Amino acid sequence: MKFQQLCLLGLTGGAIALTTTPTFSQSSSDSSVNFRCNSNQEIPTIVIYNKAKPKPEPLIYWNSKYIVSKDIVKDCESAAQTLQNHYNARKEFLAAVDGDSFAPQTRVCLTEQPDDSCAFNSSKLLFILKPEVQESLDKDLPEIIHPNLAQLEPKKLATAQFRAVRRIYYPKIQPRTFWQKLLGIV
Repeated sequence: MKFQQLCLLGLTGGAIALTTTPTFSQSSSDSSVNFRCNSNQEIPTIVIYNKAKPKPEPLIYWNSKYIVSKDIVKDCESAAQTLQNHYNARKEFLAAVDGDSFAPQTRVCLTEQPDDSCAFNSSKLLFILKPEVQESLDKDLPEIIHPNLAQLEPKKLATAQFRAVRRIYYPKIQPRTFWQKLLGIV
């Protein structure tokens, strides 16, 4: 796909990568929705707790087979706190899967703008993928990111070169109504 088509696809789909926009009324001290690292399992998992739902929903699986980490539980907890802070600040959930051509690491982060990369100071790093994951990213990413966070269609993954940054665009984004249901707003 041409870069313009990818940009159009990103804009019409919501933005780069894993875009969701929870729009609802809340205070920053509202504890009805919480992002937590559930480390009581074999693979630590970031889950979202919602008082309106009977059980937590998984979002990100912290499998050390795919993610670079010295302390996987601590990093999982840190990323859960990043998601919670982002939620409390009522910011748009824009996540980029970003591979800089000058670095052997692919990063997954929250960004402020649809065209930001994980290198920007305003981005919030969630995790770094192991170099070997880059070879099979379309197969491995769905093993890390649960469909609750983004609806991944590996056969339709596309990449583009832009300012020495390779970004992954996901053509099918979870609709806003999904997040409203997940967060108990509908």
